Amino acid sequence: MALNPRHGMLAAEQAARPLLRQFARHLAEQEGALYEVRRAFRAKKGKPTKMGNAVRSLVRVADGGRTEALDELSRRARALEATVERDGPHRRAWTHRRNRYFPCVEEILTIGPALTSDKVGPGFAKAWEKGLRGPRQLDFLTAAPQACPPADPPRPDPASTSAGSHHAPASSMPDAPVPCR
Repeated sequence: MALNPRHGMLAAEQAARPLLRQFARHLAEQEGALYEVRRAFRAKKGKPTKMGNAVRSLVRVADGGRTEALDELSRRARALEATVERDGPHRRAWTHRRNRYFPCVEEILTIGPALTSDKVGPGFAKAWEKGLRGPRQLDFLTAAPQACPPADPPRPDPASTSAGSHHAPASSMPDAPVPCR
C-alpha cells in the first residue's frame, strides 16, 4: 500500500512477488477507509524554487469495505471534478496538486486499510496556510518581466470554488511556470 505514488513499500522484484501476493491477500481482508492526505511544503529560506521541508496531515474521512471506500472516493472525486487515478491496486484523486514554487501545498484522497490513526505533523496548520498563500505558477506567468509576484497574492474566494473547497482545482495550474528573475 502506498498513500503517495512516489513511495512504495517493496520493490516489485521477482523474488518479492510471492510476498507481495500474500500482502495483497492480507490487505483485501482488511476493513477499508478513505483518507485525505495533505502536505505543506516550506520554501528554503530566500529560495522559492527550493523546498525546505514538508509536514503532513493524514485524516480518515470514511470507513467501510474496500468497495465502499472506492465508491466514496469516486463520489467525492466527481464532486470536486477530480479524476481517480489507478496505480496497480491503488486509487487516488488529486484535489490539489503542488506547483513548482514554495511554499505550496498538495492534497489527495486515497483509500487504504482502516488501520491508520489520524496524524497531523507539528506546525502543519501554519505551513498549510502559508502554502495556500504561496506563489502560484500563474503569478509567475502573469508578472511583469523582471518583476516578482507580491508576497501575499490574492487567493480564490472559498465560496466560489467547487464543493466549498479552499483551493483552486488541480486543472487550473499551468504546466510550465516562468521563474522570477
